[in-house]
This record gives sequence, C-alpha cells and structure tokens, in this order.
Amino acid sequence: MYIASVILSLRHNTRTEVLSTVDQLMRHLRSTPGSLGCRLLAEANDADALTLVSEWATRDALETFLTSREFTVLQGMRILLRKDPETVLDEVVGRATVPLARVHAKP
Repeated sequence: MYIASVILSLRHNTRTEVLSTVDQLMRHLRSTPGSLGCRLLAEANDADALTLVSEWATRDALETFLTSREFTVLQGMRILLRKDPETVLDEVVGRATVPLARVHAKP
C-alpha cells in the first residue's frame, strides 16, 4: 500500500476556497481505481494547516494520481497557499488493526 500526504499551508482567509477545492478532489479520489480512501486532516493548533492523505493499492495507481489533472489542481492552488504544497510519499509494508482495549492492556 502507498500513502500520499499533501501538506497545505493556507494563506489567511482562504480556508473556505481551499476546502471547496479539496472536497471536489476527494470526491473524485474515492471513485478512482486503486484508491483505498482519503481524508483531510486539520492541525489542532493551526487553522491554516491541512493535510490531504490518500491511500493507494498499488504504485501504478499512486503514479496515475500524481500525474492526473486532479493532482495538478492541488499544485494550481498556490495562490491560496503561504508556500507550495509539500507531498510526502510512504510505502507501507505491513498493516494491522488492533482493538483499542488490546493497546492499553498490561502484559
């Protein structure tokens, strides 16, 4: 699995416009072949910092996204941002779901 995180540092008073653009992108991503899902994360202490996280089944699906028109929309939002979007790519080799009760259980 591959994860693409796009870090967005918004200019003051552009949040509504950025959220509208990102919402449209997320709707498209959820129906894109190879997409395992996406979410938008907000920093608790900085209202102008957002991270769009998308998960991909294969490297090819991720590459298709990174070269898509939709991804270039993120790059085109520069006028709304304090700095260029930063993209971080991660390859996940293993993943497991652990019930919360097990995480806090004492050995």
